[in-house]
Amino acid sequence: MGQLPSAENLLFGNRHIINTQEKELMAQCIASFIPDNGSLALGIGTIMKAIAKQLRPKMCAQ
Repeated sequence: MGQLPSAENLLFGNRHIINTQEKELMAQCIASFIPDNGSLALGIGTIMKAIAKQLRPKMCAQ
């Protein structure tokens, strides 16, 4: 897992492919705490995108 210098600001498209597996695992864990049809406010960023992706099926649960 290659760490980038924190001062380097990459474009979203470039950041979202870095540490993808780790981001997905974090997103799955976080999503597991949110009930079906629950509410959650998310910020911006690649991890937030991964969380939103995991939550989508939960938000449409019947």
